[in-house]
Amino acid sequence: STMIGVLLLALCALSLLRFARFRQRFVRALKTIPGPPGVPLLGNSIELLRCDTTELHDKLVLWTSQYGPRIKIDVCNTHWIMHTSPELAEQIVTNATFNRKAKDYEYMHEWLGIGILMDHGPNWFKHRKALTEAFHFRVLENFMPIYQEQSEILVEKLLSFGGRAVDVFPIFKLYTLDVILETAMGVRCRAQENDSDYVRAVAGLTQITFWRMYNILGQSDVAFRFSRYYRPYRQMIKVSNDFTMTVIRRRRSEMESAGNQDTEGDFEEGSKRRSALLDKLLRMEIDGRKLTDEEIKDQVNSFMFAGHDTTSSALTFIMYLLAKHPDVQRKLYKEVKEVFGDSKHPTFTQSTLNNLKFMDQVIKEALRLYPSV
Repeated sequence: STMIGVLLLALCALSLLRFARFRQRFVRALKTIPGPPGVPLLGNSIELLRCDTTELHDKLVLWTSQYGPRIKIDVCNTHWIMHTSPELAEQIVTNATFNRKAKDYEYMHEWLGIGILMDHGPNWFKHRKALTEAFHFRVLENFMPIYQEQSEILVEKLLSFGGRAVDVFPIFKLYTLDVILETAMGVRCRAQENDSDYVRAVAGLTQITFWRMYNILGQSDVAFRFSRYYRPYRQMIKVSNDFTMTVIRRRRSEMESAGNQDTEGDFEEGSKRRSALLDKLLRMEIDGRKLTDEEIKDQVNSFMFAGHDTTSSALTFIMYLLAKHPDVQRKLYKEVKEVFGDSKHPTFTQSTLNNLKFMDQVIKEALRLYPSV
C-alpha cells in the first residue's frame, strides 16, 4: 500500500509539473500578443459588459486599430485571440488541426445537438462527405420552381411598403425559412404569409443564442438558467424539435410504405416532391448503420439555423450596398432586364441565372465586404 501511495504521489507530482510547464509556455506565448490592458481576475470583462452588440463591434474594431491585426482579450482569465488578417484566417480555415469549434458553439448544443454545425474531427468529415451529394447542382436545379415562387411572394411583400423605409432583415429571414423548409424538409410553412409556432421558435432561439454569445452573463450556463430567457428557450426548443421529429417520422413512414425506393429522379415540372436533404439523411449510412431520428433531427435543425440566418444576412447587406451605390444598382437592373425581358413573372432556370454575370460579381463582392459567417 505504501508503494501504491508513493506511485500515486509521483503521478500527481508529474501531472502538476507538466501542467506548470504548459501554463508557463502558454503565458509566455500570450505575452507576445498585444491587447488592451485589463484588471486582475476580471481582465477586460468590465469594459465589455458596458457594450451592447453594436458597441461591442465598435470596441473590437477600436482595439484592433490600436494594437494591430492580432490581439488578445481577457474575459475573467479566459483568453480570446482575435485577428483581422486574411493571411491568418487562411492558415486557420485550411488546416484540419483547427476544426474544433469555438466555445460560442456550446451555447447552441441544447438546440442543435450534434449536427454538422456542432460536430468536429473524423465524425464531422464523415458526415460532411455524405451530405455533400444532397447539394449537387443537379439536385438544386430541380428546386428552381420553389425559389421562383417564394421570390415572387417576397417581391410583392417589399412592393407593399410603397417606398417607405423598412427593416428588410426580418422579411428576408421569413423568405429564407420558407425556401429552406420546403427544399430541405419538403414542408410548406408559408412563413412569409402566415405566422406559425415553428417560425416564432426558430426566430426566438436564434435571438437568444446570439444574446448568449454577446452577453457575458449569458455565457455562464448557471447564470443563463436563472435568467428570464431560459424558460422560453426550453419551450421553443420543444416546439422546434416536435415539428422536426413529426416531419422526419412522417417521411420515414412514407418511404417505408413505398419500399424505400430512390426517388431522386422523380422531379416533375411544377411538382413539390420531398426534400433531397431529408431523403438523403433517411437513407444515409455512417459506419454501416443508418442514422437515428434523433441524429437526423440534429442535422436538420443545424441546416435550418445556419442556412436561414446566413442567407438573410447576405441578402440584407446586398440590398444595403445596392442602395448605397445607385450606379451599381442601375447596371445590375439593366442586366436583369436584358436576361429576363419585361416579364413580371420570368422563369428561372440554371442557364438564365448563369447569364447574370454582373449579379454574380455583386453577390461575391457583398460577401467579401460583409461575410455572413
